[in-house]
Amino acid sequence: MNILIGSAAHVHTAGYVNILRRMKNIQIGLIDHDTHRGEEAARNWQIRYMPSWDEAYDQADGLIVCSETAYHLNYITPAARRRLPTLCEKPLAVDNRQGEELLQMTQSTTTPLYMALPVRFLPVFQQLKRVVEAGDLGRIYALNATNHGYCPGGWFTDRGEAGGGAVMDHTIHLLDIMRWITGKNVRQVYAETSHGLYNTRVEDTALLTLTFDDDVMAVLDPSWSRPRGFHTWGDITLSVIGSAGTVDIDALAPSIQRYSSEAITHQSFYYGPDMNRNMLEEFLEVIQHAPPRWLASGQEGFQALTATLAAYQSAATHQPVVLDPPRGSQ
Repeated sequence: MNILIGSAAHVHTAGYVNILRRMKNIQIGLIDHDTHRGEEAARNWQIRYMPSWDEAYDQADGLIVCSETAYHLNYITPAARRRLPTLCEKPLAVDNRQGEELLQMTQSTTTPLYMALPVRFLPVFQQLKRVVEAGDLGRIYALNATNHGYCPGGWFTDRGEAGGGAVMDHTIHLLDIMRWITGKNVRQVYAETSHGLYNTRVEDTALLTLTFDDDVMAVLDPSWSRPRGFHTWGDITLSVIGSAGTVDIDALAPSIQRYSSEAITHQSFYYGPDMNRNMLEEFLEVIQHAPPRWLASGQEGFQALTATLAAYQSAATHQPVVLDPPRGSQ
């Protein structure tokens, strides 16, 4: 199977390549609108750099888009012409206009489009979804989530290329999880943001208050509030409060903590399930015409993007923003 990587820009690209290289019968090609970056990355990863985009797309069985967010359209358009199954890094686009264009294009050509939202592939969240759907927690009243990390730097702090800062980078994972688990859509967003930690032009700290269908309330902290010297890159936590019980999840808790006897250092080594590998395995199965189980669709990615962009509007006005119902909902 030939898998084409669309750009080496994203911080997750190297991890995806390492996972794919350990799989059998997978050939990896790389294209990049930044030729120098692409050629250097291909040498470092020992994969094939493909200067001809037409040749690359014609040979590919599937595409993984890892470019700067603003360039997603450039990589997905040739895939849509060929109905090439595509896994796109989040967020889907930098704004709703571009997101709608991507959706309409892939839907009109029946191109399978999925979002790289690997948190869905942690077994603990899959089990939580089953628990909620079975009614074991009763009526869901509220959720509280965090996705802290450190500032990735580079193009992630360029509003034109990324669409924003910490809110754009870290809101979508847990917002998608809350929508996916509860089956409810976001109807209102209130957000406050700041950019005092890293001295960049984009926000690095934020707090979002979300109102879902049926007045389910949620609070989400997507801040880049972890310093570079922190023992791990961040966290993924979720608390769910229902009428019949509560659940608290610390998804990255399976880890070994190491403290040095010679220096004041602390390291954390995660040994839990590899959510990225689980996601890529399902994407490869879908390429071979298996039905998706946990993969997030492009439509779901667009709904998460819309709510995330509403957070920016709210932060600018210091007022809650009411969202229109998603297309196709009652």
